[in-house]
Amino acid sequence: MALDLFDAFASTEKTLYANMGGHTGVPSFASEDAARFFARHLDSTGDLMSTTDRGL
Repeated sequence: MALDLFDAFASTEKTLYANMGGHTGVPSFASEDAARFFARHLDSTGDLMSTTDRGL
């Protein structure tokens, strides 16, 4: 079921991380990667940027 949802996203830029256990089992690099992803895709107001705004 989770992989079906992952496959349903049309984005060409997606990554699936699988970690054992609950939220305490998530390694620190995972949140750092998420922060970099959102910085690339959201503007300073939190709105999604177009591909043109991101230089794509």
